[in-house]
Amino acid sequence: EVGDLDAAIATAQKQLVRNPKSARAFAQLGAAYAGKGDLRQAEDALRQSIEIDPAPRFVLDHYRLGHVLRLQGRFDEARKVHGHILEIAPKEISAHYELGAVLQLMGDEAGARNHLRAVIELSEAHLANNANDAERQLEMASAWARLGNTARAVTIARQAESRTVHLPVERAGLQVLIGKTDDAMRTLEEAVQNGYRNVVWLRTHTDLHALAGDPRFEDLAARIERQ
Repeated sequence: EVGDLDAAIATAQKQLVRNPKSARAFAQLGAAYAGKGDLRQAEDALRQSIEIDPAPRFVLDHYRLGHVLRLQGRFDEARKVHGHILEIAPKEISAHYELGAVLQLMGDEAGARNHLRAVIELSEAHLANNANDAERQLEMASAWARLGNTARAVTIARQAESRTVHLPVERAGLQVLIGKTDDAMRTLEEAVQNGYRNVVWLRTHTDLHALAGDPRFEDLAARIERQ
């Protein structure tokens, strides 16, 4: 989370020497490789983590595997992973979002709409009792953006603006979705200048998918690692 991926890999490998069946070590190894853009090694490590301990309490590993598969262009496999999340953790609203996003990448707009509408409906119910959940507000805004309602997405994001200062990747992702890629890059650049270091989340966040391979984005990710 502070961008020192080589140290994270070394620590995970040290733990695997101590305990070759440490699911958490494999999970952190997978996350670090994903942050370095080494998607194959990330996939291998995450699969080993899930095989050792498929319990829902570590559902983040499933999300990360789905992200890694998506970034490799293996959209149908990513869809199956995110679908499995709903089987083991039915209350995961974000699994609906990931399914909607990957189905859009597959060209299945009808299927995507079903999941994105679920995100909105479930988010509204959640926010009725958790009005200050900024991450939930931004994901709902992104669902509206993916459904083509940019005005609604922007309104929600503005209402949550004071609570989302600490969520630059999520804010940039929404900017990408509404066609403001340059604004998204400025948001990310400013965050890194102000000390943001979570390059794993930067590289794997679904709404930044279109930036993968962009020289500006890749330079930014590399800069975090060097600092």
